[in-house]
Amino acid sequence: MALRLTSASLTSDDARPDGGSVALRATGAFGATLAGKARPLLIAGDIDGYRALFTRASEQEDPNARYHARVLLLEEGLTAAGQAQTTTQAAQLFADVAKAGLDALEEQPSEPIILGYTGVALYELWGLDGARALFEAAQRLEPSLPHIEQNLAQLKERRRTARRNARPFHPTVPALVTRAKRIALRAKPASGLTLSLCMIVRD
Repeated sequence: MALRLTSASLTSDDARPDGGSVALRATGAFGATLAGKARPLLIAGDIDGYRALFTRASEQEDPNARYHARVLLLEEGLTAAGQAQTTTQAAQLFADVAKAGLDALEEQPSEPIILGYTGVALYELWGLDGARALFEAAQRLEPSLPHIEQNLAQLKERRRTARRNARPFHPTVPALVTRAKRIALRAKPASGLTLSLCMIVRD
């Protein structure tokens, strides 16, 4: 997702398993169901209800369905935060998105989309060191990730023009930044993998 919370998404069509085989449809259905529940909860300001959906996602045994659900829930939270009526509401939502993203990354740090979304939340909270660490980790893993270069450029500009007395918009930001920097160090491409190829040919 680009900074300033545009409608563009980091999630490509290929990353949204909403068609194809029965397994893919089931994966997409679980995430879509949770995202559909998130929308009215966020509109109603029920943050506890929104948080509970991440707990449900974490309990999903299928890792693909779990990942997809988390991505959609993060998107819903970022969208709601961008539309919040007050700075306080926005800050709370960004903090919840950042925490949920970091929780997911503790389990699997090498997820470029989740790294990017969590970085957006920290950027909006002025947790710039944490945001930069996550953006750079996402870029290392997937250099062609949409918006990542733009996000890093905007972060650099914000840092350059920020007032020296700028403060995080939420009290949890220092702890979130510390976690983000630690997780970013663990976000590395897989190594030591092998690929086997079987070709069926006819004489």
